[in-house]
Amino acid sequence: MAADPFSDPYMQAWGEVVRAFQQVTGALEQTARESAGMPLTWFEVLLRLNAAPGRRQRMTDLACSVGFSESGISRLANRLEDAGYITRELSRSDRRSTEAVLTDDGLAALDRAAKVLAPAVRAHLAGPLTLDEVHTLHSLAARISP
Repeated sequence: MAADPFSDPYMQAWGEVVRAFQQVTGALEQTARESAGMPLTWFEVLLRLNAAPGRRQRMTDLACSVGFSESGISRLANRLEDAGYITRELSRSDRRSTEAVLTDDGLAALDRAAKVLAPAVRAHLAGPLTLDEVHTLHSLAARISP
């Protein structure tokens, strides 16, 4: 007879990861909207563009990195473009693809939001975790999602 999958330590760990992610993300979403003036998804996209070479990334790669479909990232890009936070340009290396490019206004909005969200992230992780545990969490998460 097969082992009970619900007592499998990998299933239990996954369940806790999902629960923790949902709890922290929900709290950060509220902070992002109320105090940073943007949805958390906007912050994530701006953050990823800021980290990309030249502050630009192919739309398809950006969609994958934030877990959106291509149509979903296109709708989000429309809103970010309307806000003046990004522009879309033809790729410099492949004229068949489009890149999202972080604007100066987008960088300023990211900076303002980060000043609100960084302390919120710290508060949600520092309460239950020590700094050493935060480093371990970072290391483990990086191994799971290289």
